[in-house]
Amino acid sequence: MKAVILAGGFGIRMRPLTLSRPKPLMPLLNKPVTAHILDLLQEHGVTEVAITTNYLREQIHAFFGNEYKGIKLTYPAEEQPLGTAGCVKNIEGFFDETFIVMQGDTITDLDLTQLVRDHRQYGGLATLAAIHVDDPWNYGVMELADDNRIRQFYEKPMIDECTTNLANTGIYILEPEALEHIPLGKFFDFAKDLFPILLERQSLFASALDGFWVDIGRPDGYIKAKKWLMARMESRIPSSAQIDGRLEGSIYLGENVHIGAHSHLIGPVLLGDNVILEKGSVIGPYTVLGQGVNVRNNTVINGAVLFEDTEVGSGGDISSSLIAERVRIGSNGTIQSDVIIGGRCNLEEGVSVINGSRIWPGMDITDHSMVSGTLKMFISSSDVNYDPKWELRSVTADEAFYFNKLSGGHVSYTGKRALSLSEFNSILHNVDASSLEFHMRSNVNDFKAWLDEVICDRELSRLFADIKNEVPAGNRHKLRYMMLDATARRIDDLIREVKRVGYV
Repeated sequence: MKAVILAGGFGIRMRPLTLSRPKPLMPLLNKPVTAHILDLLQEHGVTEVAITTNYLREQIHAFFGNEYKGIKLTYPAEEQPLGTAGCVKNIEGFFDETFIVMQGDTITDLDLTQLVRDHRQYGGLATLAAIHVDDPWNYGVMELADDNRIRQFYEKPMIDECTTNLANTGIYILEPEALEHIPLGKFFDFAKDLFPILLERQSLFASALDGFWVDIGRPDGYIKAKKWLMARMESRIPSSAQIDGRLEGSIYLGENVHIGAHSHLIGPVLLGDNVILEKGSVIGPYTVLGQGVNVRNNTVINGAVLFEDTEVGSGGDISSSLIAERVRIGSNGTIQSDVIIGGRCNLEEGVSVINGSRIWPGMDITDHSMVSGTLKMFISSSDVNYDPKWELRSVTADEAFYFNKLSGGHVSYTGKRALSLSEFNSILHNVDASSLEFHMRSNVNDFKAWLDEVICDRELSRLFADIKNEVPAGNRHKLRYMMLDATARRIDDLIREVKRVGYV
């Protein structure tokens, strides 16, 4: 049997984790989300899977290759976004019989074999897997006739308007003939476009199943899936583990794990390969540490997920949060609950991150400072074009320069962002001077990096490097003046160059 996994989304709800890796590769119990889905499909007899990808698709292909545990994998390309149904139409030739459609952010144990059996019994073109939920107002729900034919859809109804709690899981069984109702090369959605057509033709059914199902495309769903999987987890203590501390409850250890003296693990806990816990560490329930994580002395981690190669300094305290790959947290750092930290961030000694905060990848946070709210950092452009018209362009929101500041030990966003070199120059006139100093502190020069990696202006980047070297620390007036002067002159030069070479 064949299946398709819809994995082309940008994972916006899980940012900043998904800014450095696609959502299908986001680790869940140290295994990519897509691997969990493929394992389920294999259990139910699927032998070929097409994974529709878009964002960072090369990473997905490189990780899984062309085969996973005997399942043949293909990665169809889309020249333009086609929607959930349109991307399946795009590979219409792949399907020669009844097939399964899975969302790329679904963790479930629903019985797909029973779903296929029900579908064949109903005799329609499509059958949806449905499940009863406690909060139907958060989902697309449906009413069924006595023969399980869908009578009506309701997309996230108001609480007082809920007449059913039977939710659409996003798992479908389709006949290839259903794709005949989808236009080729056009954006088309299953729920909004195809299903109303099949509903009108009375060829749309649903099967109410029992089991676990959750959308891990948002943090609360991810945490729910993590806890569900860990509750079913069996202990594993390999002979390669060096354990000098105390283990309690369900503990799963990878290879070559070192647990220092006087440490205490309270399960369920999962540690990946080559994890090091130094002496006096306390690891609480539902904690997951990725491969190569290093935790220094006397640190407490409770219910958090740390991706691979992250380092936590001594005396740290980390609550239920999600911390991406290769993050460094200095000694005596405090990470409160519901925090998400993007990859490759560096939090120096004594940094505190307040409940619910978000930190974009690649950020450096000064020692003994406090972070609250969302701190964004520009995402480097995938294109490099040393051309005056290109350098004067408007950039995307992800590529924008976000002006942050440090005031009274508190790092925060100023509310100002530059979507072009011209906007950047305008903001330099009136942004808080502490922001200019923050982005040029110690060995950091965020302005130069943005000009290099996004604007692609080597000349202005060089000038900002010179400014950092020339202006003494604390001389805010001179710093602002030199930055404004350099940017204004460079913009004038670029405009003259654009006119000179005859751009329209």
